[in-house]
Amino acid sequence: MSAEWFAHYKPIIFAVVWGLVLALAGAWATDIGEWYKSLQQPPWKPPDWVFGPMWTVIFILAGAAFVMGYHRAPNQETIRMLVILFIVNGLFNFIWSVWIMAFCIGDRTRYAFVFTHLKPLDAAIPRLGIGGHAA
Repeated sequence: MSAEWFAHYKPIIFAVVWGLVLALAGAWATDIGEWYKSLQQPPWKPPDWVFGPMWTVIFILAGAAFVMGYHRAPNQETIRMLVILFIVNGLFNFIWSVWIMAFCIGDRTRYAFVFTHLKPLDAAIPRLGIGGHAA
């Protein structure tokens, strides 16, 4: 491998590794057991199998945006800021998963009330605020 090859693929490698770390951490933090399946689900909730592909698409799009920005950055300071923002974006996505599983779903009665009495847009407002920038 030449230094030129590594310089070109470094942001891709970083984006893939960071995406995998986040995906594994999010999977570890997400405990969907029988108690979750027994909750009364709102009619607009997507099927559980959608969440894996959805997060995969989010990570791929965020990684692609990072790589494009990296290659178009005019200087090292811009690259440094881009790397920081990419890491922070990923952390917000992870924190979102932990927050939902531990805080909202962990208190099952609150989850059942909140997500069965809200309209889809109302329930999306926290997601838009915490991690909406990822999509």
